[in-house]
Parts: sequence; structure tokens; C-alpha cells
Amino acid sequence: MLVLDGLTVGLIILLVIGAYLIGAMYIYAPFKIRRQQAKDVKVDYVPIELPELAPEVAQAFFDATRGLAACGFRAIGHLTHCTHKTAQESYVSIWVNPSGVEHAQVIGVCTPSELQGLRVVTLVTFRTEFTDGSSIVTTSSSSTGVFPRDPKISAIRCPGIRDFALLYRFHRARVERDRAGRTATLDRVKDARTRMENEWTETYHRLIGAGYYSLDLTRQQYVPTLKGAFLMTYRLLPPFKQIQRFQRDRAAERTLRELGFGGMDAFRNAQSLPAAVGAASTVASPR
Repeated sequence: MLVLDGLTVGLIILLVIGAYLIGAMYIYAPFKIRRQQAKDVKVDYVPIELPELAPEVAQAFFDATRGLAACGFRAIGHLTHCTHKTAQESYVSIWVNPSGVEHAQVIGVCTPSELQGLRVVTLVTFRTEFTDGSSIVTTSSSSTGVFPRDPKISAIRCPGIRDFALLYRFHRARVERDRAGRTATLDRVKDARTRMENEWTETYHRLIGAGYYSLDLTRQQYVPTLKGAFLMTYRLLPPFKQIQRFQRDRAAERTLRELGFGGMDAFRNAQSLPAAVGAASTVASPR
């Protein structure tokens, strides 16, 4: 009769728990993601006025109003969108700068959770689009994302940067160095609602082409493929998440140094405006 000592039993229990966790994260989770991440083909963006914003994101958007206006931008519209399946509420404010031929988006996302309360994420993104379909993007987002890189977009993320003017100066420096004779255009930013609807459709058509999603005409939904579900899940898990973050942080660090901003630490320390955009917070309980 086999008799196991306490240490052996403990090791077996640890191995069983480890196998369970690995199976749950790397095998079961993609199937769960596949069920949860189906997206409607037609997304309903609703115009909204700034006083109607949820209080959790209002301050960030009011800061944006002052900061972007000081940089020469003017608002063309504010929108909200609710994902009923998850009760997630999203807000976006779209601004254009005709003199610089670029636009900005201020985004706020409120995600309720029974365990963590209401998680609020805000960010600002500057974008210069060119007539050849390419673009240069600079964002304060901290997310590494789960989708494959779009080869037409040169994007740099600067997490923790809340100073609009500073981030905008960095974006302008990138455009001046990297535009390579391309012609900037605002033709695709005529009104806020059309812009966001087109952006949604173009994103998922690109993902269909990359094999991440398929189009279900019956349900009128974009549905993750098995390949897409696994790849999107793995981009959220170690070591893939850490590798992505390292690569993107290194690209930001290198570009900041090349353009005379002294690297990410110096860039953060150079901020002069304690604005709320670019932050993530958790409210005590979901609304």
C-alpha cells in the first residue's frame, strides 16, 4: 500500500491547483472570451452634451475642454454608447484642429464589477491621418490591447501623461519627423457620430481579414473565431502581456529620446497640468 508523507501530498495538491489554474486561464478562458466578445455590427452612438456626462468621467472631459481648446482644437461632438451585455458605458469627445490638420479623441469608459466596484478609465488620443490611409497616433492609454497591430498606424502610448499640451507637442514632433511627404487630411472627421461608426466598422473588417473575427449575418454580429479568441486571451496573460508592454514601452522611450523629450521618466516629470484624463480609478461600488 502506497503511503504518502505530508510533503508529497502538499506537492501533489500544488500541482493539481497549478494545472487547474493553467487550464482555466489558457484553455477555458478563450472559449469564454469567444462567447462574451461578440459585437453588434451596428453600434448605437448617442449624441450627448457635456453637462449630461456621468459624474465619474465629467471632470476628465471638462479638463479636456480647457486643455484641447488651449492647443487650438474645437469640439465637433460628444457621444455615449452603452454595452448592455456588460452594462459598460463609454463616452467619447471628438475634437479637430484645422490648422494642424489633426484630431483628438477624449475617451471615458465606466465598467461595473461586483467585486471591484466601478472601474473608470479615461484617456486622450491625438491622431494625424494622411490621404494614403496611414496615420500617426499618440495616446495616453495604458492598455497594450488585444488586437493585432494595424500596419497603417504608427502608434506610441505614453501611460500616465495627463498634460494635454505636452502630449500634443510630442505628437507634433512625431508628425514633423515621420510624415515623409504625406498629406494630412481631416476628410474622415466631418461629424462625430459618422466618424465613430466608420471607425467601428473598419476595425472589425480588419479583424475579419486577420482571422480574429467572422461576420454572423443572421445575428448581425462580429463573432470571435477560435483563433481570435485564443490570441486575444493570450495577449492578456503572462508572458505575452509583459512582452507586449515591454516592446511598446521601449518604443515610446526610444522615440521620446530621439525627439529631445528625454525618455519617459523625464516626460512624466515635465507635466505641468494635473488634469484627470489619462487616469484609471475605482469607485467604491457600481452604479
